[in-house]
Amino acid sequence: AVEKAGNIINNLLNLAKNEDGGWQRKNLKDLIESIILLERKDLKNSKIEMELSCDPELIVLTKAESMNHIILNLISNAKDA
Repeated sequence: AVEKAGNIINNLLNLAKNEDGGWQRKNLKDLIESIILLERKDLKNSKIEMELSCDPELIVLTKAESMNHIILNLISNAKDA
């Protein structure tokens, strides 16, 4: 659990760094839904149901790859809980 928390913190710190650019405007709901679709089978096998409630118009400025890692870590934590 401590290692996973550390991974999430490192991902957040990497997301905050602006030195290598890569910032993009992304629709947050679309980003999360795409990751949930990729993880759907594992979530179902772990008997985890996800419900996403997010403004469909919400645009975030993010490094998409880093945000993907953060969301995947959160899903992984849910599976391990």
